[in-house]
Amino acid sequence: MNTSVNDQTDRRLESRPDLYSLIGGTPPIAFVKPTYQTKWATKKKAESWTHKPFLNPARTDTLVLHHWVKQSEQDDDYHFAKFNRVIDIVDYTDEDYEQYLTDNDWTKDETDYLFRLCRLYDLRFPVIADRYDYNASTPRSMEDMKERYYSVNIKLIKARAHSYYNNNSSNHSTFASPAEARQSLIQQYTFDKAQEVERKKALIGLYQRTKEQIQEEEILFLETKRMEHNREHLTTQRDQLYSTLHLEQAQQVPSTPLTPLASSSSASSISTSSPSVEEMLPPPPEKKEKLIPGPYVRSQKLPAVKTTLQTSVLQFLADVGIGARPVMPTEDVCYKYDHLQNSVVALLELKKVAEKLDINTKTTIKGRKHSLSVSSASANRSANERRRKLA
Repeated sequence: MNTSVNDQTDRRLESRPDLYSLIGGTPPIAFVKPTYQTKWATKKKAESWTHKPFLNPARTDTLVLHHWVKQSEQDDDYHFAKFNRVIDIVDYTDEDYEQYLTDNDWTKDETDYLFRLCRLYDLRFPVIADRYDYNASTPRSMEDMKERYYSVNIKLIKARAHSYYNNNSSNHSTFASPAEARQSLIQQYTFDKAQEVERKKALIGLYQRTKEQIQEEEILFLETKRMEHNREHLTTQRDQLYSTLHLEQAQQVPSTPLTPLASSSSASSISTSSPSVEEMLPPPPEKKEKLIPGPYVRSQKLPAVKTTLQTSVLQFLADVGIGARPVMPTEDVCYKYDHLQNSVVALLELKKVAEKLDINTKTTIKGRKHSLSVSSASANRSANERRRKLA
């Protein structure tokens, strides 16, 4: 009977794990000395505090408030008065308004009302536009208020350039003259109403986009990135193909060099000769096309330029926006590129011949003038001698 009671008690204990949690863990094997936080001790005496009255300079009334301050830090000024930043709003008189600030769209009373709100709300134009209630018949937008405020400032700066420069001593070290100080202030107060309106329209358009439009723009952006990556990849592959075929971006030595133009004397003789000479000459032998072993690109068959004209031809082609090799070397493109290259070579050689002929012509004319001057001087000398003998 006792055995069954003990078994029932063990089963109850097994079913109650929270009872075992009250027993705790196993005791530590080694004894650990308990550590206690040391008592805070200082030799300084406690400072005394006073409940001091003060005036807030940000308030216009004479409200007296109190706060606790240390006796060692007794200061007449309010500690948080330095955070009371007041924006300096420009003032103008009636004479200034009549002389500089007259506007057909704004009256003086409405301008005064706008500047009072600017002083009251520290140029926070969203708040000013919300509180603006001058005339319901002519509603003003925030951009209209900004444009009027900044235009008044710019007109007064232009009228008071010397006073702005002389009243602020920092301007003397920053700007050399009142004109520079005036220009700097004008740039600070420049406001473009049309640009501000367009900027807000663009932001509103971005904010009002639907989820589908945002997804479409993201897809377009990713597609643009993919196209740019593919273009770079194709360019890299093309460069690797050129390097595999031992090609350079610059032109190489021509396999069939062009026949250089003859000198000026030979050119003149050829021009004066009869055209039947060319017919009497035997036709030039046909040159067989040199086959390149292995795979090659079509642009490799383009004849290269002579080494002496290579730099000039490449520079000429670069000036007109054409590269050293055609980007898409189809058969027609290669033919036209070869024709263009030959035309450029002929043009440069003709230019060189023309410059040489020009130099020769100038030298000949200079020699003739010198010989004429010498002959005239000798003739004058001989005439003077004859007169002297006759005398």
